[in-house]
Amino acid sequence: MNRKTRSGDWLEQKFLTWQMEVGKKQTIRQLAAYLGVNENLLARWLRGQMVPRDDNVVKIANKLGAEYYDVLGWTRPEIKENNIKDK
Repeated sequence: MNRKTRSGDWLEQKFLTWQMEVGKKQTIRQLAAYLGVNENLLARWLRGQMVPRDDNVVKIANKLGAEYYDVLGWTRPEIKENNIKDK
C-alpha cells in the first residue's frame, strides 16, 4: 500500500470517527472547514489521489491526531514546553 492510499484510508476512517463524535452525518465541506483546509484538496486526499503539503499535514494532525505523521512516515514534531517562571 502506498503513502497516498494509506493517507486516504486514514483520513476516511478519521472522517467517520469525527462524524460519530459530532453526532450526525457531516459533509466533506464541513470537515474541510473544521480542519481549515480547501474542500477540493480534502476530497483528493480522501480518494488517495494526493498527499497534503506540510502546512496542511500539521492542521490535520492537530485536529485528528498526531498519528497522521506515522501514517505518512514522517517524524513527529517535538512539542516544546513553555518555560513559565514565577515572578
